[in-house]
Formats: sequence, structure tokens, C-alpha cells
Amino acid sequence: MNVLVTGANGFTGSHLVRALLDRGDRVTALVRISSDVSRLQGLNLTYAYGDVTDRASLDKAMIGIERVFHVAAFVELGLVDADRMRRVMWTGRGM
Repeated sequence: MNVLVTGANGFTGSHLVRALLDRGDRVTALVRISSDVSRLQGLNLTYAYGDVTDRASLDKAMIGIERVFHVAAFVELGLVDADRMRRVMWTGRGM
């Protein structure tokens, strides 16, 4: 199955990517261009560069995808930006 994983480079996302690859799925990882992808190093996957709040990048990443695993999250230490958190984790609306 062709799957897209948002937040694939994070702790949870990287473990999910490994599990999906182990079961034979073809994985596309949606990551921001500035993301640290070291947790995904050496894995047989495809990268789609974009952001869950950018509709155009999502549309491009979704080509040929059969299932999406939305694991992206917004984590900020200190002051919480609740509106941004909601956009990243639930609504996907632009910044």
C-alpha cells in the first residue's frame, strides 16, 4: 500500500515509518525542508517536502497515496500558541 506519514521524522512518526516498511508498505514521509530527518536515515522511503498547513504541498504529496497517517504535531516549549497547534494537529489551515 502507498502511505503518507506526516510528522515522519519525529519520535512517534519514525517508529511508525519503520513498522509500515516492515509490513511492506511504500512510505512517503511528509517533512518540512528544514526538518531533521536523521531518524529516517538509511530507510527505503520517499520524501515529500511540505507542511500540513500548506494545501498545495499536501495535494502534491497525496498523489498516488492510498492511506494517510497524520502524526505531525506542533510542540513548543514555553508559551503555547494554541491557534497554531490547532492548525497543525487538527484543521490543517494555512498559517
